[in-house]
Amino acid sequence: MTSTQTPWLTQSEAADYARRSVGYINKALRDGSLRGSQTKRGGDWRIHRDDLDAWIRGEVATVEPARVARRRAS
Repeated sequence: MTSTQTPWLTQSEAADYARRSVGYINKALRDGSLRGSQTKRGGDWRIHRDDLDAWIRGEVATVEPARVARRRAS
């Protein structure tokens, strides 16, 4: 665990913990199979250790995949 003993992991920390690549973690975050939080659109992700453990066990995330908002043509 990090020096501050937080359950929140960066993408890199999550990749190390899950023994996967950062790219694999990013793909799982984008497609919604791994639950994570961003403070702003396009910002760094934070993954809760409990959500990462559930993902490693193959449990289904209860979050919709990240989607890009599209503007309607007027």
